[in-house]
Amino acid sequence: MYVPKMFELTDPEAVLRFMAAHSLATIITAPNGTPNASHLPFCCIAGEEEWILYSHFAIDNTQWMEVEQRPVLVVFGGADAYISPRHYSHTQNVPTWNYAAVHIYGDAVVIQDNDGATDVLEKMIDAFEPEYMDQWNALDAGYKNRLLPGIKAIKVLVTDVKAVRKLSQNKNRTEQRRIEDALGESARAADREVAQLMCELYGSGAGKPALPQ
Repeated sequence: MYVPKMFELTDPEAVLRFMAAHSLATIITAPNGTPNASHLPFCCIAGEEEWILYSHFAIDNTQWMEVEQRPVLVVFGGADAYISPRHYSHTQNVPTWNYAAVHIYGDAVVIQDNDGATDVLEKMIDAFEPEYMDQWNALDAGYKNRLLPGIKAIKVLVTDVKAVRKLSQNKNRTEQRRIEDALGESARAADREVAQLMCELYGSGAGKPALPQ
């Protein structure tokens, strides 16, 4: 992904928050030169030394057979907004688009055993609805074992992270405020999310530690 330095996001906590807010990501493989993609929910366990993504395919989605052949790309998208030139101080301007996205590169492993698949499912439950864990634990073991053959759990060992947060950084503060205010008043939820991202960016001076590489 092309990321101009001005728009690069390198704050790991901000990246993780974005991924958690847009958990339905796209996993892309191209083992024979032909791209293949699936939309899957991912949770990320981030340690000091490594990040690991967890998810699962339906067994009939044969893309799971491809993920170990080559490195995979997982794309977390969302938070986008059209930016009209009416917000700028000079008429010689053109429309653009503000957005944020995270691209995760990594080596995928297919979990073949039931215990490992169950562990992945429980990590996802803990990430998305921890309150469900009591109900999950109370489910009949036979019922769970009948479900497990219907999925292929995976984990992705993250090797690189590229994150972009294009939020009018190349405009002056007056123009940024106009854009932020207009998006914040929009009926479109994605516009309001971009306004919130702009508020977070221009309202703090957080440091930017390194991401996994």
